[in-house]
Amino acid sequence: MSSLYLSCSTSDSQNKTLENLPILNISNQILTFEIDSNVINRTKFLYTYTDENGKEYLAYANVTNKRNEILVFSLDSKELVKIIPIDIEGPNGVGFIRGFYIKDWNTIYVTSHSTLYIAIINQYGEIKRKIDYSRTKDNQNTSPAIVDYHNPILFDRHKILLPILPDGNWTYMTQEDLNKKYICLQVDTIKKEAAYLSFTLPKDYWLEGKKDPIFSRIKAKDKFVYSFLGDNYLYVTQDHNKFDKYFAGSQFFEKMKPYPKNKGDVIDYMKYMCENSYYDYLIYDEYREVFYRFVNLGIEVTSKANLEKLVSYPPLASIIIIDKNFKKIGELKLPQNKFLISNAFVAKEGLYISNNHPENPEMQDDKLSFTLFKFRN
Repeated sequence: MSSLYLSCSTSDSQNKTLENLPILNISNQILTFEIDSNVINRTKFLYTYTDENGKEYLAYANVTNKRNEILVFSLDSKELVKIIPIDIEGPNGVGFIRGFYIKDWNTIYVTSHSTLYIAIINQYGEIKRKIDYSRTKDNQNTSPAIVDYHNPILFDRHKILLPILPDGNWTYMTQEDLNKKYICLQVDTIKKEAAYLSFTLPKDYWLEGKKDPIFSRIKAKDKFVYSFLGDNYLYVTQDHNKFDKYFAGSQFFEKMKPYPKNKGDVIDYMKYMCENSYYDYLIYDEYREVFYRFVNLGIEVTSKANLEKLVSYPPLASIIIIDKNFKKIGELKLPQNKFLISNAFVAKEGLYISNNHPENPEMQDDKLSFTLFKFRN
């Protein structure tokens, strides 16, 4: 089993006192796409795709009780240029989509909430083939991949890496149990077989108390970068055997607090998630060679607060900026209740973040609206 603790970067204290370093600036440039009543203005998955002609698109999962489709918007014309319908049931059915990766318009990899296979479809939603990952090549059971904005589908040559949450009841697990739970499933697209990589959460993740074993990971050039919800560090690997560890903590809190004593109570748990700060997910900016680590910052909640809404749409957040050498170079705290950080993407101009936070008074139901954040050297 691989260890996550092999080397360390600069000290925590050095990184927590950063001043006068590169930051993101909130510009006054807004990117807007018109939508109709059949489209929700917030999604669980969006993805930027550049075609063979260099044209950039925003691919957007529109999943409701009635719709299951990928909408494709041109970043040049700001118009909807393609709708890729996806059947839930039937010969071309794949269930409700959870995530996707567009290789080209006739090779689109799709995962769902309920199926244990990757469907490869064309732009008309027709299934070309399926890759079953319900059992590994050594006959282990698997779980549905948790592909979403935290965790896109990643490729390592002809192999797909899928994120898997630790199965079982986390409340009753020990750290020893957690260390046996693999969280990365490798699917060989040629051999059509699956295998767990010997990769787990950090071996001391629950040393100071339990926190959700949720994570985000991305690929940047030849490196895979992992961020865990309750851990100040990033973990970087090329081969999923040897890892380097880099401090990338927030200046706004020291560490995430462990579960409340009554974690089984839904109300107590939601209140805990609202009041605690934690790391949400990573984005890699290939144009500027920096990483953005999104942070949900805890707030004090009252007895009248809508906890479910606060958990789904955290009101306060920041963005940690990390350079290509995994050194923290800045952190930007965002205005409260304005940006929906789960809907963000990188384009040539910079980082775009959705304005469609439900508490944003400027939010409009008939628009996908994104503010441009510019990186200042």
